[in-house]
Amino acid sequence: MKIFRTKKRYQGSVLVVSLLILVAGTVGMASMMVVLSARSQLVMDLEFGVQRRLALRNARAMCQLYFINRGLANSSPAVDLDLGGGWGKVGIPASAENPLGSQQEFRLKNLLSPGWDRGFTEDVLATVYHPVPYDTGGAEVQTSMRVQLKSRSPLLAGNLLILHHTLTNSGSIDATISGGVQVNGHATFWKDESFPGTVGNLKVESYDHSDIVSEAIGNLAGNHIPPTNYPFFRRTTGNDVVGATGVPITDGRFNMIQIGTAPALPPDPDAIYKKNTLHYKMTANSSPTVVDGNVDYTVGAVSGDELAGQRRITIDLNNPAVSPVIVNDGVFHIRFLGYMDSGQGDNEPPGFTIVRSSDLLSVTFENNNYRRLVVGLQSSTHRDVAVNFTNAVSWRLLLTSELTSTTWNVPSGSVVNLTGGIRTDSTVAVPRGLLILNRESSPNALELMDPRESWVEIYRN
Repeated sequence: MKIFRTKKRYQGSVLVVSLLILVAGTVGMASMMVVLSARSQLVMDLEFGVQRRLALRNARAMCQLYFINRGLANSSPAVDLDLGGGWGKVGIPASAENPLGSQQEFRLKNLLSPGWDRGFTEDVLATVYHPVPYDTGGAEVQTSMRVQLKSRSPLLAGNLLILHHTLTNSGSIDATISGGVQVNGHATFWKDESFPGTVGNLKVESYDHSDIVSEAIGNLAGNHIPPTNYPFFRRTTGNDVVGATGVPITDGRFNMIQIGTAPALPPDPDAIYKKNTLHYKMTANSSPTVVDGNVDYTVGAVSGDELAGQRRITIDLNNPAVSPVIVNDGVFHIRFLGYMDSGQGDNEPPGFTIVRSSDLLSVTFENNNYRRLVVGLQSSTHRDVAVNFTNAVSWRLLLTSELTSTTWNVPSGSVVNLTGGIRTDSTVAVPRGLLILNRESSPNALELMDPRESWVEIYRN
């Protein structure tokens, strides 16, 4: 009988294998713990990353809101905005300039301004402070943001017809567009009401509306088109009242000719709040010619006479030295004599006129005009002013009318081309003929002079 004696050897092999499995398991468990630890650290780092991105977005939103509500229409002091909840803060340095009066051109990114890329900016470098992850000593990471407070004239940017709210938001003032108006560019309607029965023959290349449009508006081919799908971004044209208590207007109300009462003698303590008014821009570098109902003599390009027993002021744009003109009460009629040389119009300095006469009945544009002209009409009584044309088919004009409705008396069957644009908080009516609005082709001399709108764009510095 044969006996095998190898059992102990087999037992030793099992023990070795078991030890190897135990070692491998231990290594695997250790590796798994390392992986889990790394994964846990990654999740924590991702959490801090998400918090940082949220903090940056919150900081951006707070900067945007701060400048819209405080710094777009005047200078702003240095301030720290606390994001709260340990998310950090935003440090904003003081800004001494009103963005609406800035003369620094921007050539960087341009997200919201329509038309050509020319415009102005007041740049503010804001700093976002974030807590350093895992640091209990209060250390902070700093991220710099370039806040660009941009501004430009919407009319010169191609927004050729703008219908605003009135500053008083009076429900008794119904601002509408009626008759034959063709906009070879963009139009903006801030009014949150429709234009029932008043749109008439209005045609535009494109338009924005702040609310629902119940009336069909046609393009240049006569086909009905909806508003653009571009964001109706928040912007301002200045403060609602003069002084530190004023707040930027961001709801489409209108106050761009003169804020407050008559201008104070220089130095004007409220000048920083008036930089977007036609009066400030007109008189910043030159003394205006001020006339009223008593003028019956010639002062340079300005003269006064009687029309049917009512005072009339004539402004001759052929005079090379047309200074800014301010027309006060007692004037019933204004007559502009156009500059006829089409080849030399760009070489002449622009003309500027503000009419504040509550007695104004008519404005007459005589002959063609190829000289750039900026006119502001302002009334305390919300008058309806007749705009007449005599032997005229082409006028360069940027018109701002505040509390002043205008009825454009284009000769029946005729066409008047207006190069510039119309901005108003009141009715524009063209009962006969056709008024065509075209973009100003040489805006450079006007960019610093025409009232602007201002908005905020923020970038990583």
